Amino acid sequence: MVVEADKPVVQKIPYQSGDVFAVVTDGFTDQIGGSTGKTSFGYRRLEDILKVNFKASAEEITAAMKRDFAAWQGANTRRDDVTVVVFRL
Repeated sequence: MVVEADKPVVQKIPYQSGDVFAVVTDGFTDQIGGSTGKTSFGYRRLEDILKVNFKASAEEITAAMKRDFAAWQGANTRRDDVTVVVFRL
């Protein structure tokens, strides 16, 4: 099931052995940071991390996400709880 905001949508996602899944809470994508401290991390940056690291292990992808998130956040206060789950089939 894919949940977007307040309306659950059921979708079948085709997958095969070796595919990588990353599940994040909005605290990850909504974190303010960067050079201005006024922009959210966003889905584009998340997608970029996944595109660059898609051949890496789930642990390596998680480490890259954690590293890039911390660098993005910088000295800004954490806005929300952050949960990340990455797994490979």
